[in-house]
Amino acid sequence: MKTESNNIYFIINSEELKREVAWEWRDQKKQFFQTWVPTEADIVLIDELTPDERALVKAEIMHELEPELREERLRRNKKAMEKRARERRGPNIERWGACVAPPIEERRNK
Repeated sequence: MKTESNNIYFIINSEELKREVAWEWRDQKKQFFQTWVPTEADIVLIDELTPDERALVKAEIMHELEPELREERLRRNKKAMEKRARERRGPNIERWGACVAPPIEERRNK
């Protein structure tokens, strides 16, 4: 990772092209957001390449990022599932705990 004029750019040692290629993210601020999931369209290649080479390098970059992206998707899905489960239980269940009513027969006998 290198910086130049406040832009951060990266170098990938492309196995397809057998050389180093410089690239950066299109949005220099989003790259620091924890929940941002980049796509191929977010990759800006700095070096001059043919359209075919560009496609190869972008695919190679996305392939390298895939484990991290998969982990982020799983983390976000887990967080969303926990939120939905909390909403199903009710808004104050964490504060008061589960309130269990006595069986109907016990309430009728009183």
